[in-house]
Parts: sequence; C-alpha cells; structure tokens
Amino acid sequence: RGFRYIQIVLRNFQNPVKIYSVGLNSYNYPVRAEGSFLSSDNLTNRIWKIGRYTLHLCMHDSYEDCPWREQTQWWGDARIQA
Repeated sequence: RGFRYIQIVLRNFQNPVKIYSVGLNSYNYPVRAEGSFLSSDNLTNRIWKIGRYTLHLCMHDSYEDCPWREQTQWWGDARIQA
C-alpha cells in the first residue's frame, strides 16, 4: 500500500511514549534504467525525473496506476507503458 506521510495518534497515555524506530519496506520490480533525458530547462528535467520515478514505483509484476488501491490488473494500466 502506497503512502507518503504517516501520522501516529496516541490517546489517554499517562506516561511519556518513546518511539524507537519507524520504518518502511519498499519493493519494486527489478529493472535496469535505459535511456535518458536532459534539456536546458531545469523544471522539465525535474518533471521527467519525477515521472520516471513514479513509473518505477508502480512496477511490480505488472504496471499499476495507483499503488495503494490496486487489486487486479486492469487493461487501462497498460497505457502508461506505451
């Protein structure tokens, strides 16, 4: 399940709470990056890099359009690889 932020809510505690560790397990399809893109515009370069990273995050055993809600492959998900 995908996420960007985490919120921890603790209620009715009388003593201080210590959090010793917060972690994340991330897994993606093993892929080697091929090709590159570079322009004279830094914003365009950043947009391309973010798009490439987003595509990588949505690669498991198939492409997904949303990593947090995916339950099965949908034919429309194949469009992002075109």
